Amino acid sequence: MNEEFERLEKIKRLYQTICKKELGDDPGSLQKRVDIIRYLEKELRTEFKSTADFHQKVQAYLAGYTSSPAARLKRARKKLKLLQAELAAILDCSRSFVAMMESGAKPLIKQALEFTDLAESGLPLAEIKKRLKSNKINNLQEELAQEGVENAV
Repeated sequence: MNEEFERLEKIKRLYQTICKKELGDDPGSLQKRVDIIRYLEKELRTEFKSTADFHQKVQAYLAGYTSSPAARLKRARKKLKLLQAELAAILDCSRSFVAMMESGAKPLIKQALEFTDLAESGLPLAEIKKRLKSNKINNLQEELAQEGVENAV
C-alpha cells in the first residue's frame, strides 16, 4: 500500500528534475530527459502533445492528488499501512464513514484532519494515536469548562 505513496513521490521528483533544468544539454542528459517524459506519460496514462501540455497535465495530476483533503487522508492511511477499519477505530467512527471521507462523499471530521496532518509530519503511528487521544481529552475538557463543569475528565 505504500507503493502508491512512493509512486507519487517519484513522479514529483522527476517532474522537478525537468522543471529545475537539473540536466544539462549534452546528448546523455537529453536522453535522460526524454526517458523521464516517457516514464511520466506511462504513469499518467497520457501522451504529452507539447511542453505546455506536459506541464498542464502533470501539474493537474499532482494538484488533484495532493491537495484534496480526501486524497490526503487516504494517502496518510496507506502510508501508515492501515486498513480503513483500523483508521475508523482510531478516529472513533465506522469503516464506511472513513470510506466516504476518502472518496470525498463526506467532509473530513476534525480528528481525520488532525490524523492527516500528524501522519504527513512523519510521526510514527503510536505517537499519532497518543496525540489524537490527548487532543480529544483536551477538547472534552474545553467543552465541559464552557458548560461550567470542571475537573470532570
